[in-house]
Amino acid sequence: MGPSFVSDTGKAMLKEPLDFYDLDAFLSSDRSPENCMQLADLDGFLTAVAVGPEPIPMEEWWPMIWGGEDPQFRNAKEAKQITGSIQTRYDEIVSGLERDPPLVTPVFWMEDGEPIASDWAEGFLDGIKLRLAEWSRLIASDDNAILIPLAIFWLDDDEQPIIHVDDDVREQIEADGPELIPETVVAIHRYWRSHSERSRPLMRLH
Repeated sequence: MGPSFVSDTGKAMLKEPLDFYDLDAFLSSDRSPENCMQLADLDGFLTAVAVGPEPIPMEEWWPMIWGGEDPQFRNAKEAKQITGSIQTRYDEIVSGLERDPPLVTPVFWMEDGEPIASDWAEGFLDGIKLRLAEWSRLIASDDNAILIPLAIFWLDDDEQPIIHVDDDVREQIEADGPELIPETVVAIHRYWRSHSERSRPLMRLH
C-alpha cells in the first residue's frame, strides 16, 4: 500500500486528493534532491509562508522546498504537474485562511493509522526561519503561548527540544497535536491580522 495522509478540518479526518499521492511519490523519488522536503513538512512550510507576518515572494521560498537544488523532471508535463500541485496547495491554504471562519486543513503523515504532527511542525519552523526577525515579535510577545502546540515539536541544532516542559505535559500536547494545530494556525493568522492589514496574495512562479 502507498502512504496515507489526512487533512484535519477540526471535525473529521479526510483523505487528501489523489494528486497528493503523485506529489509524494515525486518528492520521495531519486529525481528529487536528497534534501528536499517531503509532503507533510512541505505542507507545514507552505502554511507558515501563507500565515506569516508579511508576504514572501514565491521565488524566495520555492528553492527551499528542494533544498537549494533542482529537481529532475522527466519532461515539461511532469514539471507543470508537480509545480502546479504545490502552487495549488499554497493557494488552498491562503483561501482557507481568508474564509470566515478560517479553515485550516493540515496534511499529516499517518503511521499505524494515527496522524503524526512532528514533520508538519518542523516544516512550519522552516517557514518561520524565512522571516525569523519578524516572527520574533510574536515569539517575544505575551501571546507567544499560541505557538506551543507547534513549538513542542521543534528541535535546536543539537536535536534537543527548544522548549522545556514536564514529560507528561509534552506527551499530552504531542498526542493532541493533530487536533490543536488547526486552531493554532488560526490563532497565528488572527495575531498577524491584528498587527497588519496586508493580505496574502495568491502567487505564481514566473
